[in-house]
Amino acid sequence: MKKTLGRILCFCACLLGAEETRLYDLHSESVRAALKGKEMYASVCDGILTFQVAPGRKLPWTWRTVNLPLDFSSRKPGKAFAFRIAGELKLLDVTEGKKSEGVALFLSYLQNGKRGYRFFSGFPRYGTTEWIPFSAAFQLPADAENPVFLCGLNNVTGTFGIRNLTLTEME
Repeated sequence: MKKTLGRILCFCACLLGAEETRLYDLHSESVRAALKGKEMYASVCDGILTFQVAPGRKLPWTWRTVNLPLDFSSRKPGKAFAFRIAGELKLLDVTEGKKSEGVALFLSYLQNGKRGYRFFSGFPRYGTTEWIPFSAAFQLPADAENPVFLCGLNNVTGTFGIRNLTLTEME
């Protein structure tokens, strides 16, 4: 019994060691570059990425999003790669509009010159909430390039925030 328990604990320790979780730096140069030109609806303050669209505000496009670049130190070229994106989100008066998708959260990447997408699910897209957790695990194909975390608002008004964004690299 002790031998079996010891093996299980050793296996669990190996699994935990195979993951590296890090807080995504919302104050980094790459995030500042991603926000450039989008200051009318997106900002970072006190570790919170906020999207805000006032009622009646007309913009020349319906997507009010930011592409946050994802850089993985343990990714090996030519191999499929698994990771988790997690954090907390909060909505304030996000109202549904015509042809709206509300809050948008998804992963985007290039594969053989074509854009691929993986979507988050299980979170509110409209309304008002307190800070609630969100999380999704993804596996990128071996030939996927330039992964980005796309987040924001689609054809709606209201305020949407993200904080405590983490990336966990898995083997």
